[in-house]
Amino acid sequence: MTSDGWQLVFIDALFLCIAGGWGLWVRSWLRAERKEIAGCLEDLKAQQEEFGRISRRLQNACLALETRMDRGTTGEENLKRRGDPQAEEQEDRYDRAWKLLGKGQPPGEVARQLQLGVAEVELMARILRHKQRS
Repeated sequence: MTSDGWQLVFIDALFLCIAGGWGLWVRSWLRAERKEIAGCLEDLKAQQEEFGRISRRLQNACLALETRMDRGTTGEENLKRRGDPQAEEQEDRYDRAWKLLGKGQPPGEVARQLQLGVAEVELMARILRHKQRS
C-alpha cells in the first residue's frame, strides 16, 4: 500500500472514531435528559395529586357554604335572631366602617377606630374601590 492509501485509511479510521465518540456522547446526553424529564413528570404528577386534593377540599367547602346559604341562615343571623347584642354591635361596626371608607378615610385608621382587623377593613376598601370602578 502506498502512503496515500495509508493516509486514506488513517483519515477514515479517525472519522469513524470521531463519529463514534460523538454518537456515544449524544446517547449519554439523551439518557440524562430522559432521566431529568422523568423526574419532572414525577414532580408534576405529585403536584397534580396535591391540586386534586385541594380541589376536592374546596368543592366540599363550597358545598357546605351553598348548603348553609340554601338554608338561608348564617352564624351571624342566628345570633341576631336570638337578640345577641354582641352580634348587633359587630354588624354596626361594619356598617360604620363602610361609611367611613366611603368618605375616604384610610383603612388603617378605620380599623383602629372601630377595633376591627386591618385585613378585614383592607378587604372592604378593595371591594368598595371595585364597586366604584364598575
